Amino acid sequence: MVGTPTGKPPAGPFNPRDFQLVLLRRMADHNPGPVEDARRELGASIADMREADRC
Repeated sequence: MVGTPTGKPPAGPFNPRDFQLVLLRRMADHNPGPVEDARRELGASIADMREADRC
């Protein structure tokens, strides 16, 4: 089994929603307005974006 940088196994499979949240988190510095709109449309919190980016 391949470990993660944190040494913890992933909480679950990385799914398309997680991928969207990772992209949004990484885009947030450059386009905060559209990212906030997209995050709300997905029904995700800032913590959700942060957690997806940790996987």
